[in-house]
Amino acid sequence: MPDGTKVTATLKNGVTTLPNGDRPPVGAIVHATNGRDYQMQASGSGIEVPKGSTPAAVSTPSGAQAATIKNGVTTMTSTGSRPEEGWIVHHPNGIDYQIDSKNQGVKTTVVAVITTDKVVTKAGYSPTGVTTLLDGSSPQAGMTVVRPNGVAYRYKTEDTSFVVALNNVNITINGVKSTGFRINDQTYLRNGDRLPTGGIVTIRGEDYIMTPEGRTVPYTDPQKQEKRSSPASIPVDKTYNGLIRPVSGTDIADSEDSGIDIYARIGTPIYAVGSGRISYSYYKSDDQWSPEKGYPNDTPYRVLLILDEPVLFNGKEYDTIFYGHLSSVEYEKERGENKAIHVKQGQLIGHSGVGNNAPHLHLAIYGSDGAHIQPSELQEFYKSSNGTVWVAGK
Repeated sequence: MPDGTKVTATLKNGVTTLPNGDRPPVGAIVHATNGRDYQMQASGSGIEVPKGSTPAAVSTPSGAQAATIKNGVTTMTSTGSRPEEGWIVHHPNGIDYQIDSKNQGVKTTVVAVITTDKVVTKAGYSPTGVTTLLDGSSPQAGMTVVRPNGVAYRYKTEDTSFVVALNNVNITINGVKSTGFRINDQTYLRNGDRLPTGGIVTIRGEDYIMTPEGRTVPYTDPQKQEKRSSPASIPVDKTYNGLIRPVSGTDIADSEDSGIDIYARIGTPIYAVGSGRISYSYYKSDDQWSPEKGYPNDTPYRVLLILDEPVLFNGKEYDTIFYGHLSSVEYEKERGENKAIHVKQGQLIGHSGVGNNAPHLHLAIYGSDGAHIQPSELQEFYKSSNGTVWVAGK
């Protein structure tokens, strides 16, 4: 990684994926199985690192770019040129250097700058208190600089500034607590970085976690989750195609997935969409999202429910319901176990958990031939006859 830390990633079809589902950031080094090292570029591809060079990342006005350092000289990997004045070299030793007018690197601290049109960019903050933008210029009137201590200063002129209040928030990244700020409904660190995947931000007393898709969704720490008393069943007074919606939450459809993710807080009760028998209901430790695979926040409990009566949708019959990413299940049954478990429609199945480092339930509906309802169809599937979406128990 650009900060010198090492993590285990997966390499498939030439694509490297980190444990949290993200691609490696610009400047990160991928140690390939062929024994060669490749540095990640802004384009998402990797370029082989020259022998004897040290990889680094550089902040430029157009975004982060990869570079290498050899004999104290930094070279941009994509162009072969030297960094320009104002650009910031993030050295693997953990120190940031900003290029001055003499093409030399000066130690600096990276800070966030909010421009007059509320765009967040980066700048260097020298030990003497001088702020330099990535283009080598000084902050202009109306710009706001978030200093390392978190205090924000808005410039009246190039030389004078005054303290302003930002929407400051608490942030937790990999268990380390710090502060950041919110602007335009986005969360930023003091250095101008967006909240990374898995980062937790506290907004008005509520915690939200950043998903790999760049969304912040409600979050509750599984280690601190309180046991909730959920009704063993709910009254069923509305159905569509004979089924009910299993949990309250917001649908997030992915055209490449086998179902939909319904975002809901951890511990939200989940109910049987229809009466049927449980085929299996257990925790799968070798699931790709399990803690054993490097996802400590994820909860791969799952339930497979076979309906008593198949439902008809768009001319096809569907009889298999899959629930994934649960934090707990009401009935445990291993795959293939000879034990009869029958549940009624509206009966408690388990509780919502975390999947892909975000709190949600994954739901899929399959036919006897293995075909599943597409995510866009699933969202239509749970609309009532008057066209409004309703939720379990309501």
